[in-house]
Amino acid sequence: MTSVGYINFIICLLTYFVANFIMVSAFESRKKYSSLREAVTIWILTLPLSGIKIWFNHIKAVQYGFLITIIIVSIIYLHIRMEGFIWQKILFVMLQETAFFIGEVTASFILRDAISKLGSWDFNTPTILIADTMVNLIGLCVYWMFLWGWKRIVWKRNYNAKTFLVFLFFPMSQVFLICANDILAINTMTPGNISLMVGTAIGFIADILLMVTLLRQQQMHEMELKLSQVEKAWDTEKKHYEEIEIRREELAKIRHDMTEQFILMSELIQRDDKEKVKEMLKKLTEYVAATREYVYCEDGVVNAIMSENEKICKDKGICLEYEFAIHRPLEMNAVVICSIFSNLFRNAIAAAEQAEGEKKISLKASLMGDYLHIKEENTYNKSARRDDRKGYGLEILRNMAERHNGQMDVKENETWFMVEMSLENKDIEK
Repeated sequence: MTSVGYINFIICLLTYFVANFIMVSAFESRKKYSSLREAVTIWILTLPLSGIKIWFNHIKAVQYGFLITIIIVSIIYLHIRMEGFIWQKILFVMLQETAFFIGEVTASFILRDAISKLGSWDFNTPTILIADTMVNLIGLCVYWMFLWGWKRIVWKRNYNAKTFLVFLFFPMSQVFLICANDILAINTMTPGNISLMVGTAIGFIADILLMVTLLRQQQMHEMELKLSQVEKAWDTEKKHYEEIEIRREELAKIRHDMTEQFILMSELIQRDDKEKVKEMLKKLTEYVAATREYVYCEDGVVNAIMSENEKICKDKGICLEYEFAIHRPLEMNAVVICSIFSNLFRNAIAAAEQAEGEKKISLKASLMGDYLHIKEENTYNKSARRDDRKGYGLEILRNMAERHNGQMDVKENETWFMVEMSLENKDIEK
């Protein structure tokens, strides 16, 4: 092999590494490793296969045989090491081959005159070095664009695999159709070859349009499911609020009974029946302690939610810190208030329970002018398995913020999770 061949060989190996980096960047590592580390691992794993494929690239049987082997190894690696569904990994690996096929056709068209003068595709010639370099650059650019679209459309979405099985066949049929014709024959630009290239290009465009159509249909289906889940969650919060209202009514009755007890004790004191008064005071103290509701602010619904969740935090060993500056009852719908604070606590308690080390929740709420501002922070274990319900809780909170002319921001790191909300203090149901 000449020096030109060695340069070409090295460029191709580096291209495989960048392509692997793009490939693993489309998914999340199960071990929470970086994309660079995963790319290095799979590149080293497939390096012998890639080297043999490049070295014997002029032998079609070896080229296609090792290409299929590399594809299978890549899919197995992604399935073992990366998050996501197997159909997603198969599809993205096939997109890599599609990207480099586009690069090959484009480079062959641009350099058709120079390539047509060659008797064979010699790896050691400067012309082929230029052609391979162009193929690699164009392929990487196209694959990177695929990654950009993938992250915006598919990444982290649980689409139905059956919807996308078609994309495992249509692009491959077009790739094999072109591969059946020697790439040098395409450079002659006969009417038949031009027709083949145009038909293949139109086929790729049709595949992309079909994929976009199916994605939109799947998104609509996902939105319908999410709406159904949100409605169920809303009904749950409404029932929760009704339970709180029942409890508040019971507390009102208790206060009425206490008033009667105080009147009776007053009469007993006038009669100088101290023993009876002491007995009544003891029972009354125990009774009050069992039904006590702390006052955190001037809104009754917030007080009820806080009292309920403070007990839960205490039972679970979670340190709860709070600070309220709500000096008058909130004007928002009571069910909305209940849902906001219940969802915040539900998510925070679930996350804090899984935190390593200190388990802590911090809640601050203040009423400033026409807006209610809330900041909730909790300890958090990013690698812990989380309940899907948490996602819907955040979706409900974001929806409420938007409906009340406000906004919501979510921030997180490895150990902390934070939600900040601002909502207009107004009953929009009126």
